[in-house]
Amino acid sequence: MLLLSLNARGLSREEKVNAVIFQSHFDILCLQETKWDISKEKEMSHKWKGKMFSSTSSTQAGGVAIFMREGLFNNCHLIHKDKQGKLIIIDFFYNNKSCRLINIHAPNIDTHRKKFFIGLRQWIVTNCIIIGDFNITLTKSDISNNCTFSEDYSRNTLFDIITQNSLIDIWRLFHPGKKQFTRKQVILGKLKQSRLDLCLISSSLVPEVSSCLIRDNVWSDHSFLQVEMGRGIRNGGLWCLNAALLQDEAYRDPETLEHLFLHCPGCTLFWNKIHQIINNISTTDDNNWDSIRLFGITSSLGHLTKTQFNLCNIILSLARHTIYISRNLQLYDNKKVDRWKLFSGLLQNHLKTVNSISKGLCENMFGPLIKCVYFQGWSF
Repeated sequence: MLLLSLNARGLSREEKVNAVIFQSHFDILCLQETKWDISKEKEMSHKWKGKMFSSTSSTQAGGVAIFMREGLFNNCHLIHKDKQGKLIIIDFFYNNKSCRLINIHAPNIDTHRKKFFIGLRQWIVTNCIIIGDFNITLTKSDISNNCTFSEDYSRNTLFDIITQNSLIDIWRLFHPGKKQFTRKQVILGKLKQSRLDLCLISSSLVPEVSSCLIRDNVWSDHSFLQVEMGRGIRNGGLWCLNAALLQDEAYRDPETLEHLFLHCPGCTLFWNKIHQIINNISTTDDNNWDSIRLFGITSSLGHLTKTQFNLCNIILSLARHTIYISRNLQLYDNKKVDRWKLFSGLLQNHLKTVNSISKGLCENMFGPLIKCVYFQGWSF
């Protein structure tokens, strides 16, 4: 599945409509700032052979729309759309999963944007994709050097939504150290660039994502945001918390945790133990191939047992998810903040949701591993 998003900055000219909608390669296209009236909306609905959902405003200042390729998504329906042309929500089935797609164009004014984000909370579900123009940068890495990273009322609200719903900034997850921008504008003779267009995706859907790219175009001062799903991440890839794992009793067995990790005083011994377990695999489970990819192991080693798979998922998911959050918080860009203290606090709050794992086990066994992961970066 190929998902595209673009702030089109108006779609009235026939040439632009054809290029952006009818000549682009996509399975789902999310547009912002269509600036259509009702008559133009009806015209586009008749021209498009697949399914189309649209929200327009009376002033024609905004407008969001979703186009779905004919024959690919039969079971999809509208959940909600606002009257300002800023928000449209649909549900659809993908890979036998019920998914929710939220297409947004957040307001320009920070106080209005904060209110908009607060209203967004009620619509977020387990398998959720929020995509569009957020009109806010998350970190200093999302602006060019000649831009100012200013205080914003809405930023912390958005981070709260991300952390509370286990959402992932999927482009940043694929490109952790890269600077690339989706909005380019010349102000007083200077080129200003920022990454305002985002795709926040539920951690449960991240294993489905194979790539996320920013693509330039000649039709708007915004770039296309392209997300490809369906093939999964090849050659290892990235992993983040799937909160659903923690609901299974087999995933939360303290005795098993103690057996494997209590007598591993150092991180080196811990990983040697894990790799030994993987190399000595004797049982198979067709549902657990993803756990091999979780370790970045590309050679064929068979399948992990269910217990091994559960343990690895919990520990690595907690570590990477917490690192992601700590590295993207607004406070993290303040050099005066004790980064390790911030990271530890986030981890502690996150582990409070894992009721079946005692505080002692978390501190004694997860602590050294996660501390090592934090200071050594993303490489295991």
